[in-house]
Amino acid sequence: RPHTEMRQFENSPATVFVPAEQGALREALQRAKKNTTLVLSKGVYEEAEVLVIDVEGLCIVAFDEIPLDGRAPTTIVGNSNLLTGESPLFHIKAKDFCLRNVCLELSSQSPGDCCLLISDKSEASIENCRISAGSKFIGIEIGQYAKPTIKGCDVVRNKIGIYMNDHASPALSHNTIHECGTGVCVTDHASGCCSDSTIHNCHEAGIVATGNSETCFRNNEVRDAGVCGVLFAHESCARVEGCRIHGRHTNGVQAGDAADPFVTGSSVAGALGSGVMLHGRARGFFSLNTVQGSCLAGVGVRDSAAPVFVENQIVGGRTSGLVLLGAA
Repeated sequence: RPHTEMRQFENSPATVFVPAEQGALREALQRAKKNTTLVLSKGVYEEAEVLVIDVEGLCIVAFDEIPLDGRAPTTIVGNSNLLTGESPLFHIKAKDFCLRNVCLELSSQSPGDCCLLISDKSEASIENCRISAGSKFIGIEIGQYAKPTIKGCDVVRNKIGIYMNDHASPALSHNTIHECGTGVCVTDHASGCCSDSTIHNCHEAGIVATGNSETCFRNNEVRDAGVCGVLFAHESCARVEGCRIHGRHTNGVQAGDAADPFVTGSSVAGALGSGVMLHGRARGFFSLNTVQGSCLAGVGVRDSAAPVFVENQIVGGRTSGLVLLGAA
């Protein structure tokens, strides 16, 4: 039977030291009371079932911070031989929960659908963690009106790095999201804010905003996405403020399907196609942006799109600064 050591500390009802032994973390979670801190040791915790967090005030922390390079000292793994069913590795339902300095991984053949699911109006705090679910699954999914804070995390090698739906309203800041299919995807009336983060080297898009989403993206760097730096679709009203969208993606910013984005104070540079491409009845308001170095048009508008442009700079394009086609 795994051994866990419990000690009393001032300002904390219980602190439990959990060794990296088979079953120790699950046992600690089952025994944990309100406002318990679980301190993880160095090592790998392999999990056979979903870890459900529904105890209020619980905190799971590893004292060793995750290094910039290399495997984290403390890792929780959903193992392909253990985890069963299309379920997350971690499911956070508690309103008050903290996870810090821990790496969450799904092994390459795991049937789980995401590393971390945050739901049920949770206001959890995820800090300085590494999240990696592999190319088939989601790193972090946020839904059901959840309002978590996710800060300083490394979200790497996921199908979607962070997926927000069902009226989620998180605060994301100072994260690095990379080597994913899509970096951040927001849909289904999601709002909240993603700020001061770096999203790079995603195979499809850095940011996708769709499904009536209203998320604000502020002061982020988005670079070297495979298809689009930022894609707006399906009536999204998302905002992009003060972002740098650079690198060798096909289009820097693209909007279609009646999207109505607000883009201001941002720079778009180096697109292999157009810096800004609007189509499919897209609208939108674009002000005080700089578009430069596009291989095709700086701005292309077609297919009944009707955006508003105010005081933007379009410079250094290799063909046309502005192209209007069809019923634009």
